[in-house]
Amino acid sequence: MSIANQLKSIDITKLKMSNGKTLAENLYAEANRLRDCIQNRLEIYLHTHPYRYGGTSPTYKRTGGLEGSLTVDDILSIRVVGNTLELDIFFDEGAIHKSGDGIKGWGGNGDEVNVAYLLNYGYRVEKDVWFKNIPYFGFRPAANFVEDGIDDFNATNTLGIKITKMFNGKVIY
Repeated sequence: MSIANQLKSIDITKLKMSNGKTLAENLYAEANRLRDCIQNRLEIYLHTHPYRYGGTSPTYKRTGGLEGSLTVDDILSIRVVGNTLELDIFFDEGAIHKSGDGIKGWGGNGDEVNVAYLLNYGYRVEKDVWFKNIPYFGFRPAANFVEDGIDDFNATNTLGIKITKMFNGKVIY
């Protein structure tokens, strides 16, 4: 058997690294650390930005679904793409809400929205509705908590793993 064929049969995820852990264990631990960095930035954002519009009393109640929705995909789903490894970190169904959920005096239009996406990238209501021009209700600037969490991870990276910021398969900067 040639060396090339022998190399193809090696499960690289089981190879031990200098810290005594397998490559798979290290990758999974780092994926969880990345999740924690993004989660920390999300929590900072949620605690420092209003969840109300107009006045000082809360207009809606947070469900807590978003805060617990950030998930690391199983280590078995690591994909080799060219000379890189890909692992998904995503917001599960806890980040999905019906439009208008929990808002006093407005039932929404029933559309489902991904709150993580809306907060991270910002939004602006286009329809001519009564709340269109109300900050943090009709529009909101991008929080970029995902990108900031990735930057935090890269700044504290001891294994030399490079995280590329991507959304829907496209690199973002």
